[in-house]
Amino acid sequence: MANFEDLLVWQKSMDLVKEIYKITTALQANENYEIFSELRKTAISIPTNIAVGNSKGSATDYIQFIRTARGRLAVLDTQMIISMNLKFIDKEMYEALNLKVTEISKMLNGLINYLNTIK
Repeated sequence: MANFEDLLVWQKSMDLVKEIYKITTALQANENYEIFSELRKTAISIPTNIAVGNSKGSATDYIQFIRTARGRLAVLDTQMIISMNLKFIDKEMYEALNLKVTEISKMLNGLINYLNTIK
């Protein structure tokens, strides 16, 4: 099994974390919204779960952590929709982030499918 840092899905999820931090930092200059803290925590949990799963000894355990990462991705998307609905981020910003979320979700699904073949 590849080191988690070598996984493209981990790298892309780390890029998503940076993007979330960049956006929330810029917006917090105007006002401090609690949801930005939640966005950050949720974003961080995605590559974290990928890394933890990768360190597990079995494919079954790894799959569980990847499923958790995928679930956290859905939470992040929901938080982004809430942020857009509350006008904290605009629709263009949401759509750009959502493209990344969708890509990572597909990659996580692919990883789960792969891990199921080696169980």
